[in-house]
Amino acid sequence: MTPDDREFIWTQLADFFTTADVAAYADFPRLAEFPLRDLREIFFGEVAIVCGHNLLGTTPSLSEGFDPDWVKREARRVIARRARGVRGRAAYLASRLVYRCLCGGVWREVEAALARLPRRSAP
Repeated sequence: MTPDDREFIWTQLADFFTTADVAAYADFPRLAEFPLRDLREIFFGEVAIVCGHNLLGTTPSLSEGFDPDWVKREARRVIARRARGVRGRAAYLASRLVYRCLCGGVWREVEAALARLPRRSAP
């Protein structure tokens, strides 16, 4: 998977944490190119940590989705923290566990939307 592919996945999955109709996005079907296990790993290991806070409070609804540049910047920050030694890895794992528990329902929405797409393998 290329860095551009990963950034594409971040921006597509991030908007499931908003009121945007992500499955209607013109680029959404491209997610079918990626293995579901990779999408799940990126969702819980990167995207949920960045965007899951949107589920925790009474924030204004984001009908247009997250700013893609912000999502990319924050996901890179999560990855960098994960690589920063024992304390960074521990903080990352704690965040991942919390957001895995909180965001299971969002992942089920992602899976349902993906299930409606014809699956194909990445080149």
